[in-house]
Amino acid sequence: MATARDAAPLTELAWDLLNYHAGLTPEGTVPLQTYGEFEAVWAPYLHDFLLEPDSEAMVAELNGRLVGYSLLALRDRPPIFVGPPDVIIAELLVAPEHRRAGIGAALMNAAYEWGRKRGAGYARLHVYEANADAMGFYEHEGFIPHERVLLKRIDGGDGNG
Repeated sequence: MATARDAAPLTELAWDLLNYHAGLTPEGTVPLQTYGEFEAVWAPYLHDFLLEPDSEAMVAELNGRLVGYSLLALRDRPPIFVGPPDVIIAELLVAPEHRRAGIGAALMNAAYEWGRKRGAGYARLHVYEANADAMGFYEHEGFIPHERVLLKRIDGGDGNG
């Protein structure tokens, strides 16, 4: 689990994730030009996320350096559905130079255990279809397509913010 000392390195990894996603889906990514701009919006987001009673940040360290993280939340099912809550994997990132070394799988196992301890029956996440590496990783983890998320811009914006 993340501690206050993890905030800065976690933010650095999240900056990498933002830049990666900006390449995949520029229309859905805030165009922040500098790390300082990103940190100014990320720090309050992370702080508020972790204040939620059913949320957690998990970190992976290697030789004293943070090399991965996941953000987790527990979500109850709407009352029209039966079953236990889901553990939502809101974000998962492993530093590129440490991928394919079992770190992502370890973070996922920690997420599953965190969810099981809170009564979750399923793990759920969203992944960009264009992110082939992530799709392959999650399929290897045993995730299956369950629903499709559809987006439609309705505010008349140009997709850049």
